[in-house]
Amino acid sequence: RDPQRRRPLLPTGAAAAARPAGVRAMCGYNYRRVPAVSLMAQLVAAGRIRNPSAGPGGAWVALESDGESFRDIYRVGLDGGPVVRLTESAHGNFEPAVSPDGRRIAFTSSRDGDAEIYVMNARGGRETRLTAFHRDDWSPVWSPRGDSIAFLSAREGRARVFLMRPDGTAQRRLLADRDALYRAFGPYRPG
Repeated sequence: RDPQRRRPLLPTGAAAAARPAGVRAMCGYNYRRVPAVSLMAQLVAAGRIRNPSAGPGGAWVALESDGESFRDIYRVGLDGGPVVRLTESAHGNFEPAVSPDGRRIAFTSSRDGDAEIYVMNARGGRETRLTAFHRDDWSPVWSPRGDSIAFLSAREGRARVFLMRPDGTAQRRLLADRDALYRAFGPYRPG
């Protein structure tokens, strides 16, 4: 309960029952029946979940949370399955991006002193560093076919959009700045 408002932090009764089963499980409404999901309920209630990325078909989600560490990546089955911690690093793992085929997750980690892009198996393990520059690289996004990853980098001073293959090779600047991104992919919005 919220001591200030004297009401439950999570919906109960009819409001909770009206949600789809996967959402009820993810939010902890079924935590007595599915004990592994009670951690998820705690994370949701504390507002400590960021950057969810859905797997193919929406059966599971990769997300970042500071529930057990500074920031790590978790995999959550939306059918009431367990919450699985995929990374463990004292320096943080952020911004998971699930590949279109659901087999890999690209993410940002600051374990090597600055933010770099990594990729791992979608079930965890075998984390491979894709970028290695003395300035930050972040916000990985998979191409629709899964044959490249776009990301932001400060390697040229200000943030610019770069592109690479999923193995980290063929890194190149794609767009000169964020305004160029808007001009190329949507209505131009200066500033």
